Amino acid sequence: MKNNIRDMWADALESGEYKKGTGYLRSGDKFCAFGVLCELAIKNNVISEPEFVKGDAGDDCYLYDHQACTPPQSVVDWAGTPKMVKILTMNDSGGNSFKSIAKYIRENL
Repeated sequence: MKNNIRDMWADALESGEYKKGTGYLRSGDKFCAFGVLCELAIKNNVISEPEFVKGDAGDDCYLYDHQACTPPQSVVDWAGTPKMVKILTMNDSGGNSFKSIAKYIRENL
């Protein structure tokens, strides 16, 4: 992963600016760790603002370059990291806070 993006991502996760969610990159005002990375990609003019999609069962979410659950390839390429199953698992089923995910990112990417 590109060091400057790794540090920016970990800083954003630790900032308290983003509420942690699971299952989607962004649902309402909650983000998964990769949703935060997508938001950084927007701020760096890599991708456009996400598209809001209203779900039939109340599962509203946002699409980043047509992706709801995993980061789009454009974000993966920009960040210089493959789609990381470990981070998805830590976020969605590991019960980890953004601070512990940030620590993992700093130490392993």
